[in-house]
Amino acid sequence: MFFTTEDESRNFHRFNALDKKRFQNEFKAQIIDLIEPETFHLNLKTETPEETIEYMCDHLKNLGYSDDAFKKSVLQREKMASTSFVYSFAVPHSLNVASFRSSISVAFLEKPIKWGEFEVKMVMLLAINEVYKDTLVMFFDWLSSMINNANHFVALLESQSYEEFISKIIE
Repeated sequence: MFFTTEDESRNFHRFNALDKKRFQNEFKAQIIDLIEPETFHLNLKTETPEETIEYMCDHLKNLGYSDDAFKKSVLQREKMASTSFVYSFAVPHSLNVASFRSSISVAFLEKPIKWGEFEVKMVMLLAINEVYKDTLVMFFDWLSSMINNANHFVALLESQSYEEFISKIIE
C-alpha cells in the first residue's frame, strides 16, 4: 500500500531496462537498414586514408547513394582533422553534403594504415541524409559503449564476414 524507496529503486531499474531494450531494438532495425552487404568491404587493399575514402565514396556513387560532391566534402572534412581513433578505426563523414540514400559503408583493411595519429584497420564511412539524422545519435551512443567494452570491440574488429560483423553489432 505504501511506496518505499526500495519499490522506487526497483521500478527505476525496470524502466531503465525497458528503455535500454527499446533502444537496442530500434538500433538493431536501423543499423541493419544502414549497413548493407553491398556496402561492406572485407580485406580492402588501400594504402592511404584518401585512397580508402575515394574508393568507398566511389562505390557509394556507383550504387547511386551519393555523388562527387559528397566525396569532395568527406575528403575536405578529413583534411581539417583526422577521424581516426586510438582503437584502430576511423569514421569519415561529410561536412555538410548529404547522401541521396543513407548508408554506413564499412571496410576492413587488408593491412592497417596510418590514419592521422593512429593505425586503422576498420573504416565506417557515414553517408547519412536528413531522414536518418536521429540514427546518428544512436550510432555514436553504440560506438561509445563498444569502445568502453574492449573485448567486444576487439571481437568486432576481428569480423571475417558481413554476417559476423552484423551479429557482433547487435549482440
